[in-house]
Amino acid sequence: PGQIIVDGRETTVNAELKDVYSASEEAKADVMGVYNVLYMMDRAVIPAAEREQALATYFAGLFRSVRFGIEEAHGRGAAVQYSYLKEKGAFTWDEAQQRYRVDYDRLEAGIRDLVADLVRLQGDGEYEGTRAFFERYARLDENVETVLANTSDIPVDIEPIYPDSV
Repeated sequence: PGQIIVDGRETTVNAELKDVYSASEEAKADVMGVYNVLYMMDRAVIPAAEREQALATYFAGLFRSVRFGIEEAHGRGAAVQYSYLKEKGAFTWDEAQQRYRVDYDRLEAGIRDLVADLVRLQGDGEYEGTRAFFERYARLDENVETVLANTSDIPVDIEPIYPDSV
């Protein structure tokens, strides 16, 4: 929702969520994107055989976003997704292999629950609830730090170089 009613007055999600709006919107956009892919798979619009690949790609994408730092909206939104889904048992850390193991069924259920929570918080324009949600989940653990350290030689972004003339 963009326009909402809070305490009988018309307002916007942005106005109500203030400083947590951008990160909330980024988290919602990411998780709702994969939710919509799964929805289309359930309706045979996209091949369901690609479910695990789509879920693994979504999960890996969280690490790309947190590389920007969790002070930035994309990184903070990704950190929320990571911590929330971790709490839901969507993945585990394999210490011996230094990698994650995804539980696809739990990941899908966690995605569904996270979409519901984020949309509800935004739709209600609940600033304090959203702020508390982000304080609880916008964190990274030592396993993420290990993964990020292993990718430190990979640029965070690509710097395009344009010719002087075409």
